[in-house]
Amino acid sequence: MRTEWEKWTNKWQQIGKEHESIVRTSIYLPNELYNVMKGQGYSLRLNQLLDQWLEIQWTHHIIKPDKRYKWILDHENIQKGRFLITPRLKPHIKKKLDLMSIATGFEISELVIIALAGNASE
Repeated sequence: MRTEWEKWTNKWQQIGKEHESIVRTSIYLPNELYNVMKGQGYSLRLNQLLDQWLEIQWTHHIIKPDKRYKWILDHENIQKGRFLITPRLKPHIKKKLDLMSIATGFEISELVIIALAGNASE
């Protein structure tokens, strides 16, 4: 019998860069990240950042049991957001965010905050 992790990993690998229509989603950011992201072009910037970030987090941390727990603990005190943005995400990015949310227990907004915060510190 396959474990949930095996199913999620298989599903992750099957997510392709489809030519489906763009997906809008609601993301809540803390004020300091909202001020950086608001305005024109934030959807493009988020798509570019998340495309690479999601793949790295999934392959280097999330699917490895010994690293997953530490990754979750390292991000458990993430600041919640109150400021709404509604980016237009590519379908494969939205699907990966959804799967990563299920696998880690973090909301999509929290995952985006983690990605943005990590990107700002690099």
